[in-house]
Amino acid sequence: MCMMPDRYPKSLACVMSLKGQVEKIYLCLNGFRNIPEELKEDWIEVIHVGENYGDAARFFMLPDIKGHLISCDDDLTYPKTYVSDFVKIHASNPGCVLSHHGKRVHGTSIQHISHCLKPQVRFFEVNMPGSGCSFFPSEKIKLLKFNALACLNMSDAHLYCLLKGTKILTCPRPKGYLEYVEPPKGTTVWDTVTSKSDFMSKFELVVNSYSK
Repeated sequence: MCMMPDRYPKSLACVMSLKGQVEKIYLCLNGFRNIPEELKEDWIEVIHVGENYGDAARFFMLPDIKGHLISCDDDLTYPKTYVSDFVKIHASNPGCVLSHHGKRVHGTSIQHISHCLKPQVRFFEVNMPGSGCSFFPSEKIKLLKFNALACLNMSDAHLYCLLKGTKILTCPRPKGYLEYVEPPKGTTVWDTVTSKSDFMSKFELVVNSYSK
């Protein structure tokens, strides 16, 4: 999980919603000057403090780990069964990346298929998962080799490129399964880095960078 100081301490609820569900949570404290006292717990490992490396830092700064990986956002709280639900679905769908948010990309056309804050009654296959609520089985972690454009805060686009050939499923969930912790005004990626008007140009830039 990547965290921003402008969102803290509201984002502390996002971290703590995963306590007891994971063996360890890895935090990138983008823009922080130091580690807040509330984040100094044995199950929390801070892997970066300081310069803002963007949302992809949770992938490219991740140490070698054993087991599965779940990527999370600092503006979502997760239910108590979040991890166990993923593990159960994984048992029936080995080798698949799982998510609660996703799109289908066809050339330059992007179709929204699954939104993490809306209920979903069945599985949908996508090719671009949402980086803030996804499960990567252990054998797929080696694919997450982000290139130099990772700083563009376009993690989903990087995952689209890196996971080609991997089956990606968005999962059923009831209403309110994930809850949004609204950040302070002006602190979202759409406010600070990427606007809806330049998303496609940045998306194409990322895609082209992997095709060279």
